[in-house]
Amino acid sequence: MTYQEFKEEVKKNIIMYLPYSEMDVTVSLEEFVKINDQKTSALCIGIRGSNVIPRIQLDSFYRMYTDGADMKTVMRQIAHTYVESEKVQHEIVHAIYNSYDSVKKSLYMVAMNKDSNLEYLKGVCHEDVPGTDITLAVRVLYGVISDKQYGSFLVQDRMIEKWGVDRNQVLTTAYRNTGSLFPPELKSMQEVMTSLGMFEDGVDESECFGKLRPFEQYVLTNNANLYGATVMFYPQILKDISQKTEANIYILPSSVHEVLLIKDNGDMSAEELQQMVMDVNRECLEPGEVLSDEVYCYDYKEQRLFMATNRAHTKELVQQLEGSGGVHSRAEWSAEADGEIDMEQ
Repeated sequence: MTYQEFKEEVKKNIIMYLPYSEMDVTVSLEEFVKINDQKTSALCIGIRGSNVIPRIQLDSFYRMYTDGADMKTVMRQIAHTYVESEKVQHEIVHAIYNSYDSVKKSLYMVAMNKDSNLEYLKGVCHEDVPGTDITLAVRVLYGVISDKQYGSFLVQDRMIEKWGVDRNQVLTTAYRNTGSLFPPELKSMQEVMTSLGMFEDGVDESECFGKLRPFEQYVLTNNANLYGATVMFYPQILKDISQKTEANIYILPSSVHEVLLIKDNGDMSAEELQQMVMDVNRECLEPGEVLSDEVYCYDYKEQRLFMATNRAHTKELVQQLEGSGGVHSRAEWSAEADGEIDMEQ
């Protein structure tokens, strides 16, 4: 089956695998916008009397099917995903949407590109980072779903109005919480590449980095490796790192989940580093993982973060590269109740 045929098949038969009466269930396929304004369709399952309507993206389930799983197995897995999530959603949604006190310790921020998320961030609480193309969106963390999954959803302006609190209060609280909820992690490129087995079997390290000197780079993320690029905006962290190196630091947005830190030793310009970033964005990342085509720099003397590349020039480069490289949509799961709940992985 094609993907479209697969989605229609699931829509038609999923009720047979759910523990509910056919009279109590409504099923539909709907389009929605996810991070970086990527449009996708999802299976929406509604139960009579419930104000929670899960949206289940079917990309990963279609991959199960194309990888050889029979449709009965796939349908059971889709139904299991719905049933397991439905067990906890009502309690969580009621508490979060009706009480600021129940969520204020769980507010945090994630970094994303403001130009690429104009539609995604409509009506969402967020704050732009001056001098960059990055915005910080506020989310609510409602728990660990599994070792690699966290349940959360975006904070919308109408939620803040319902809570009866000031928007700036929400932003300040989220900013303060982020570092404690997701502590930073700094690893040398040597650690990362060795852990991935990149240097086994006599691989020449220089081949992996081109002009860059091996192991003078560091990967900055958080302990969950989830939206870890946000760490670059934690108070003090870039200041502390730059003071230890006594040099300016280039920050390469390798994805929304981490950034690459490189000491400015004069070997490469921001424009040369930008070419690496743009290549990775188009050849290695899925659309939802891209943070920016720009390169940033932290000035250790002035203690400030700024964009080291020129936005107008970047737009020209992007126009030249349009249509090159293919990427696949990232399969995610989300549920909706007056807003969006995501299981991030």
